[in-house]
Amino acid sequence: MVAPGKWRSVSAGADRDAEIAAAVDEVFARADRDSSAADKHWMRQRLAGALDGVGEAGGRVVSVAFPTQPVGGTVLPVTATVLALETSSETMEDALKALAAVAAADPSAKPLPTSAGLALRTHRVSDVKESFDAEVEQAPIEPEMRREIQAASSAMPMLRARYLFPAAGAKQWHAVSFSATLGTDEPDLVTTYLELFDAFAETVTWKEQE
Repeated sequence: MVAPGKWRSVSAGADRDAEIAAAVDEVFARADRDSSAADKHWMRQRLAGALDGVGEAGGRVVSVAFPTQPVGGTVLPVTATVLALETSSETMEDALKALAAVAAADPSAKPLPTSAGLALRTHRVSDVKESFDAEVEQAPIEPEMRREIQAASSAMPMLRARYLFPAAGAKQWHAVSFSATLGTDEPDLVTTYLELFDAFAETVTWKEQE
C-alpha cells in the first residue's frame, strides 16, 4: 500500500523490535532526549501491543502504519493496520460470493476497485472515551496533566474503516483497517476521512512472499 512519505510502517516480522525503535527515534528526532524518554517508552509499548494484537475475524497483524510528521501543521490522528485473515477461498467466484454475503449484512458496505482487485469497505463511528481514559491512566505523565486530558472532552468519536481484500487458491484474504480519532462525528468530516482511506486502499497490490 502506498502511503505519503511522512508515514512510517512497522512490520510484525523478525526485525520488529528494530523497526519499532527506528520509528520511535524518527518521531522524537527533534525532542529533548531526557524529557522524551518516558514518552518514547510508552510509544514503544503501544506499537509492540498493536503488532502483537489479534486482529478482527481471527486475523494476524502484518504491519502498522502511521504519520510521523505534520502535514499542513497537523499530524493526522490516523493509523492503518494490515491483517492476514484466516479466511480462504478455493476460487475467486467463491471469494466474491463470500464478499457479497459480508456486504449484505452491513449497511455501510461499499465495493471499491483497487490495484489488488475488488475490495469491500465497511465502517462505523463509535465513542472510545472509556478506553482512551484507561490508556491515559497508564501513560507516563504527571497526575495533573492526566486529569486535564481526561476532562478535556465528554466523548471521543472514532472512525474505523475496514477494507476486505478477497483471494483464492494459495493466497490468503487480507484486510486493511484504518482508525481516525475525530473531534466530532459530523458526516462531512467522516466522509473526508473515508475519501482519504479510499485513496490509500486503492493503491494496495499483492506482493509475493519471499
